[in-house]
Amino acid sequence: MPSSVTGAGDIPGPYILDGDEELLPGDFLFEGESVHHRRVDRGWWYCLRFVNGEGKLVTLVSGFGEQKAQLKAQGMSPDLLKGSGDIAAMVRIAHGVRLGMTVTA
Repeated sequence: MPSSVTGAGDIPGPYILDGDEELLPGDFLFEGESVHHRRVDRGWWYCLRFVNGEGKLVTLVSGFGEQKAQLKAQGMSPDLLKGSGDIAAMVRIAHGVRLGMTVTA
């Protein structure tokens, strides 16, 4: 559930392995990188990549409020709309896409 995600360690599943560079429909790639190599207080940048039902690669970057609004308008369960932060948002988007909802950048 997005509301229980506070960091990358809360997301179950394997990390991408060297050589696994192809995303298939149903795969989601969560990326995160510190904005500054020494100053953690400058925050993080996040990116979510996935292949949609039409076989096109979709890339979404930090600031996922618009996608949350899109999912809410499509009737996403209130339980999945709970939770804050970019990592929780990426989990929410993955749930929505797997439920057949669409999101755009």
